Amino acid sequence: MPFKHATETLLLCVVALVTALTGLLLPSLPLLPGGLLPWSVLVLVLCAYPLLLGPAFRANRAPKTLRLLHWYPALLALIWGLLALLAWFIPRAGMALRAFEFGWSLPGVAVGIGLICAYAFQVLRWWQRRAALFSSLLTVFAICAFLGNAAGVPDKLRARLFSGHWWELPILAQLPSSSHDGANLSTSPDPDEEAYRSQMRDVESSRPPVSSSSAMSQQQVSIGQTSSKPSHLPGAGIGIEPLMIAMLAGYTTVLQRRRLCGN
Repeated sequence: MPFKHATETLLLCVVALVTALTGLLLPSLPLLPGGLLPWSVLVLVLCAYPLLLGPAFRANRAPKTLRLLHWYPALLALIWGLLALLAWFIPRAGMALRAFEFGWSLPGVAVGIGLICAYAFQVLRWWQRRAALFSSLLTVFAICAFLGNAAGVPDKLRARLFSGHWWELPILAQLPSSSHDGANLSTSPDPDEEAYRSQMRDVESSRPPVSSSSAMSQQQVSIGQTSSKPSHLPGAGIGIEPLMIAMLAGYTTVLQRRRLCGN
């Protein structure tokens, strides 16, 4: 039996709220690859909840569009992860990540709620109520996003959730930071730019410093492993190549004289 209109509206409200919550959490995550663990946990949670609703969808013959809408928050998290990795390899690509995170990921959240409204238009009796409900939700989210960005809510949330470095994987802490060498991480008057630079400063500060003793030990190991043998020995005399050519020329001369004498 298909879902009733009220139940279907409730499911649409759930996916809208999860999308809004995902948009809030994504700018608060530590940047990849250092923040791989919390990002992976978020992706797993966003993938688990549509799977848990799967039996109810199949039992009530839910439309495929409604099922796919519940995967949209996971898609947002995957897009954020790809942009974060791209920004780690190519620092200039951080502009795309900042645009995606603008206003608590407002562009992605607006697209998601727009898709929900487009689906809501399929039910003619309920589309006005649903459109008013989700439009109001998007308006409230946008206002809170702008006010929260000005108050630095993502940075405060990141500092509260990820204080310390318990969320870091040891193997990722050893990754080189060459992709951000030379980047300007000083304080910026632009709030969005400062939020991105704050994340970058957190990533740089989370890497363990290289001590002088370890650097000296690495240098000693490299010196000890360096071979003192030259790649090739210097030549003495004229070498064997000219002698071989002279012997070959003498041999051909002898053969030529014997042939002439035989004739």
